[in-house]
Amino acid sequence: MERFEKFSTSFISGRFLASNAGKARMLINPSTARPLFKTFDADASSQIQLAVDAAQETFSTKLMFWSGAMRRDALLAIANVLVTNKDFLAESEAIAGKTITDSKFDVDASAECFRFFAGLADKLHGRFFSMNPHAHAYTIREPIGVCGLITSFNYPLRTSAFVVLTAWKLAPALASGNAVILKPAHQTPISTLILASLISNKSKDSVLPAGAVNVLLGDASVGAALVEKSGVNKISFTGSTAAGSHVAKSLATSNLRKATLELGGKNAIIVYADANLDKAVTFIIEAAFSNAGQNCCAGSRLYLHSSVHDQVIQMLKRAASKLKIGDALNPDTDIGPLVDKTAMSRVDGFISRARARQNGAVVEEIFETESFLELDGNFVPPTIFSNVADEDEIAIEEIFGPVLAVMKPFDTIEESVMRANSSKYGLAAGVFTESMKVAHIASSNLKAGFVWINQYNNMPPYMPLGGMKLSGYGKECGYEAIDEFTFTKSVFSSFS
Repeated sequence: MERFEKFSTSFISGRFLASNAGKARMLINPSTARPLFKTFDADASSQIQLAVDAAQETFSTKLMFWSGAMRRDALLAIANVLVTNKDFLAESEAIAGKTITDSKFDVDASAECFRFFAGLADKLHGRFFSMNPHAHAYTIREPIGVCGLITSFNYPLRTSAFVVLTAWKLAPALASGNAVILKPAHQTPISTLILASLISNKSKDSVLPAGAVNVLLGDASVGAALVEKSGVNKISFTGSTAAGSHVAKSLATSNLRKATLELGGKNAIIVYADANLDKAVTFIIEAAFSNAGQNCCAGSRLYLHSSVHDQVIQMLKRAASKLKIGDALNPDTDIGPLVDKTAMSRVDGFISRARARQNGAVVEEIFETESFLELDGNFVPPTIFSNVADEDEIAIEEIFGPVLAVMKPFDTIEESVMRANSSKYGLAAGVFTESMKVAHIASSNLKAGFVWINQYNNMPPYMPLGGMKLSGYGKECGYEAIDEFTFTKSVFSSFS
């Protein structure tokens, strides 16, 4: 792990800071429960201000003068950096708990995200209106300035804790001409630090100028301090609904800055009587158990038509029993660990309470193999409950672990949609049917920001992702993400 140890402090204006400013915390490999190395939080005042000052200076003296073509070329170069350093970045995610197979996929997906937004960077056009021969009106799309990007631990690079989460936020922010301050989850900062140091450093070959991409380490207190900084013009946050509510309140009581909130989900998958059951089961297993269920879009509620209910449950049990649980660095592993002991205890609590309740819910299987019992890390086995009522805790709350609640069966399209919509969340949903009519009715009426039909978790960068209800507001990915990171100015001119 020695080659990762230098990625242990905040990264500001193209350099890593001294390690004695903030709180020291030991990173733990969640697969083995063994310590990796210490990281050091940003100082709650001076280093956060230093990052804001660096981003403001770089934006006002350099980035705001870049042409769209320059931004396009920079994003394409970042995609190449990701591909060139794929193994290094993937390993940094795997020691944080994401399987090495998924981590490599994430790096490729992140590179594709930067390529997509590179294609938009030189096309951020306004609109023109000819009012009369002497008067014209037009709009200008301008960068916002300094953007604070705060992310969760589950997909570091695609948002900003793992590579994919970083890409979803960083790519549109840079394509729009902004400078950024990233605040990854304190459990999973390494891949974000690696990427920032590769693309925004003080060398003459750096893709971006120093200060364009800065990284602050720390827990929620550092994120809260970043939200409250007046020099930060935009906040994009990924995390729990409770934390997102605090972000929204803080912004509302400070200077009303623009925000994107990608929050929790309790996502429903509906399987109709005519569905291809083999295909459905394959996607349900992935939706519920990939990344150990640590996914805002995880399919954790399953609604089965009464005619296929029992058959699908047996198919799910067979499929889940074949999943391999183990060290995330092992390429044969299907399910890695939860991010830390706190997360593991929380998920175990949901399972224990559901088993203890005398309300009819049945534990179909907890897949604890002999090899699983020998593991030392933060592992929770794939767990399937059936006959779950809509009011049960495991049907209501986001568990963020490998737990699938198979709900009591339904008989009509109307019933399935109504029950799926009963959640306080509205992030994603899945529908399995061979009928285009049924698919259209369901997708049109489901209260979710992203609906998959006969698949799940396919998130290309050109499709916007964002929820309804308590799942937040704003969009990540797609052209809509550019709207999140730009300001539209109207200009009216008259010469007579």
